[in-house]
Amino acid sequence: MDKAFLLEWCAFLNDFRDPFLLSATAPVESVELVRGSEHSSVVRQAERDWRIKPGDLPADPVSTKTLLSSLTHLKIVKFVNDVVNAADLPEYGLTSPLSRFILKSQGQGPAGDPTNTVATELDFGTSTNRLDWVYAKRSDESFVYAVSSNDFARLPTALWQLRERSLCRFPVDEVAGVTLKQGDKRCQLIHKGPLSWGFAPGSQGIINDAALEETIRGIIQSSAIAWVAQGQGARAVYGFGAEDYHLLLELKNGASFDLEFGGEAPSGDRYAQVNLEGQPWILQFPWILYRDVFSYLPLAPRH
Repeated sequence: MDKAFLLEWCAFLNDFRDPFLLSATAPVESVELVRGSEHSSVVRQAERDWRIKPGDLPADPVSTKTLLSSLTHLKIVKFVNDVVNAADLPEYGLTSPLSRFILKSQGQGPAGDPTNTVATELDFGTSTNRLDWVYAKRSDESFVYAVSSNDFARLPTALWQLRERSLCRFPVDEVAGVTLKQGDKRCQLIHKGPLSWGFAPGSQGIINDAALEETIRGIIQSSAIAWVAQGQGARAVYGFGAEDYHLLLELKNGASFDLEFGGEAPSGDRYAQVNLEGQPWILQFPWILYRDVFSYLPLAPRH
């Protein structure tokens, strides 16, 4: 017998194990996230149509695809313990997991009707002695694994972060005017027609019609780089205060779109706020477009 053939099998047992925490064997129909007392889910409606619960919010298909890819490509960095019982779980922070992801696939109910059934649960705990590890366990196994803390950090902490990233949906020719506000300063612009803008009575300054219109068009077509918070309680954390810069787009049908700028994000982008479903949502706004706002709108925001 050729000894070289046998040498290929001379390795540690763990070298032959699947290096990934999860492999999807059927299309995922929903993902639930339990984190403390918060519970949310993203549910497939069609091939590229997902909705977020609670709230029945539209999900961004790219963000949802990224979540599924991240969950199914979590690489195991260490096989920690192959036989774990309930008494061992506190050692890994898995008695009350930091995050629990529940993946469901489509199956059949008792009457043969399609229903979503749990494919697997992924629990993530903590590591007290390794900052680069996060302990993980599947519900259908007794093993405890370690995954990279960097890989874990890429997973959402709440599924509302997967919300559709488009900020508004209307053409620029539907914009009747723009109101700019910062502190006690105020400026109003009138949209007279394509590439034609003017000041409302009481406002003045210099307008570059083409640059202004392209900046407004860019705002209308922009998307959130990331959703970072929702609700009034988070405003101060992201640099919002009394001197906020507001940009209000007023539409011909009487509707409006209010964009408010806050502090600078670590990435160099700008934090901004929009109002959706009656509550504030805070996002990262592209710095290039914020630069254009600073450059071409008559009442430029203060840095």
